[in-house]
Amino acid sequence: MLEIVRETLAAWWPHQSPSRRRETANHVLDRLHPMVIDEAGRAAVPHGSVVMSAAGTLAGRFDEHRALLLGDERPVPWSDLTLPLLVLWGGAR
Repeated sequence: MLEIVRETLAAWWPHQSPSRRRETANHVLDRLHPMVIDEAGRAAVPHGSVVMSAAGTLAGRFDEHRALLLGDERPVPWSDLTLPLLVLWGGAR
């Protein structure tokens, strides 16, 4: 995905340096699907967000302390999801 974004940026802005294109591509990807790498980031994920954990688990943040796993109606502790988390949908802010 990163390479596709870089190639697209190269076509749009051919005079931009490769390092600037890389920086811009990383910024674009972070805005599309932010990666949560630490506990502070986990706490900042809005309720209603959908994430994929490092273990491949898809879950929705239900409230401050719980998440619901897709395909299972039982809540699990939000803190049990393995970091890093990829935010697929940002929920209500």
